[in-house]
Amino acid sequence: VNNDALEFSKKNDIDSAVRIVLDPEIVALQAERERLIDVFLDRQIAHLGQYKGRAAADVSEAKRMLVMLIVLAGIVGLGAASWMIVSISRGLRKALDLSKRVADGDLSETAEVSGRDEITALLESANAMVLKLREIVGGVTSVARDVSSGSAQMAATSEELSQGANEQASATEQASASVEQMAANIKQAADNA
Repeated sequence: VNNDALEFSKKNDIDSAVRIVLDPEIVALQAERERLIDVFLDRQIAHLGQYKGRAAADVSEAKRMLVMLIVLAGIVGLGAASWMIVSISRGLRKALDLSKRVADGDLSETAEVSGRDEITALLESANAMVLKLREIVGGVTSVARDVSSGSAQMAATSEELSQGANEQASATEQASASVEQMAANIKQAADNA
């Protein structure tokens, strides 16, 4: 119908074009078309309202889930931080206890080591220090024993030398007394002669 009206209009036959467009059947069909379009639009608007409601519900659900995820991440983060603090504190406590024992002169124990972190490396170094100190103290103790043994031997030798010197002095005194006796005898023999 519209095409026919356009054709008449192109031919400058406006009366025929107006008759076609204003034909009661065409007007009724156009009114029905408009009514159907209005019904269609109303249904689409109703569907859009439903979709809008669902979208709002989905947004609300997404917000709720996001809040739950944030709370869960916070809880997991706090748990991980607490675990790390406890782990570091235990390791540092072991290192501190070992250091106090070493400062008190106790080299009999080392710290228990487990893990692969910096605290473990610190404890391994502290244990190596204790073992090296044991080795050094053992060497110093051995040298001190050797010095003590040498001192005892020197004291015994000194005692023997002192005793020998006393015996030598006594023998010298006897020899001196004998020489004096001989000199007195020679003098007396010379005086008698």
